[in-house]
Amino acid sequence: MVFIDPHDRTHAPLIGPADGAATIFRTREHLKPGAFVGLHTHRGDESFEVREGRVLFTVGAEQRACEPGAIVFVPAGVRHGFVAETAAVLDVFSEQRTGVYVIVLAPDGTERKEEIFIAGFPSSHEPPPGQEHTPRERIRALYATTRHLLARPPAVTAAHFDLQPVLEGELIRLRPLRPDDFEALFAVASDPLIWEQHPANDRHEEAVFRAFFREALESGGALVAIDRADGRIIGSSRYFDHNPDASEIEIGWTFLARSHWGGRYNGEMKRLMLQHAFQFVDRVVFLVGPRNLRSQRAVERIGGVRAGSRIDAAGRESVVFAITAERFRQGTPD
Repeated sequence: MVFIDPHDRTHAPLIGPADGAATIFRTREHLKPGAFVGLHTHRGDESFEVREGRVLFTVGAEQRACEPGAIVFVPAGVRHGFVAETAAVLDVFSEQRTGVYVIVLAPDGTERKEEIFIAGFPSSHEPPPGQEHTPRERIRALYATTRHLLARPPAVTAAHFDLQPVLEGELIRLRPLRPDDFEALFAVASDPLIWEQHPANDRHEEAVFRAFFREALESGGALVAIDRADGRIIGSSRYFDHNPDASEIEIGWTFLARSHWGGRYNGEMKRLMLQHAFQFVDRVVFLVGPRNLRSQRAVERIGGVRAGSRIDAAGRESVVFAITAERFRQGTPD
């Protein structure tokens, strides 16, 4: 068990009263695999940014594995903790002197809060007169009572794959497809050149696309892509055929407006979907038509490796590209 020693952190003030705000500190953590902080609360807000590696956060009733670029916001009073699933670097942004209140879980399941006083740690209060700072061993013992609640439950992660999450990137936002998205999405899909190399090259026709749209709604895994710059719908993608036994899911049915071709938007969309998927499965596959060379190159650019062929949901033979969680985490594709 590796405990993050609160006495060995480096702190840097970012803003202070001279800026018209409370003093905010950044604490940079260099985490070993398995390093953790047990459940606790503060009387001020706190934010985390994952710089390197993968960190599993527990915030309130939600648990999520986060990778570089992810930002986690914890409102004041919400219990939270984290454990490093790999070696990681984590930036923590917190207000000065808002207190650190550890959730202490007794063997009988009852819990209480205990304030700890950490020497030199910005968000910690100073101890009352006549009282010492909390010893390291005491902090370790208190945090350890909730360590088991920070673990990722294997049975739960496989069974509760959220097929329609809301995912945010720098360029796009992905959200679940809705029935009232038809007009905006068809305005994109009605461009024949989008489907030029696709096996269903008549999908730009309204009747054909209406059937495609209905199937997407019924699939329970379809997402629309929204350009964050102007709020316009610019395309769609889908999770499909989750196989918990094989720890695999398919990502497909992806298309983007030609104004957003070039790799950046597709790359971010796939990266967001892969990051989400690899919280639940070990392998993601893409099925691409043999003649759709443009899509094959796009999948290869995000790290896809040819893995044979397979009959797709429409009964057509397709080329299979696969990305494993291990490959993805070794180097997130651009």
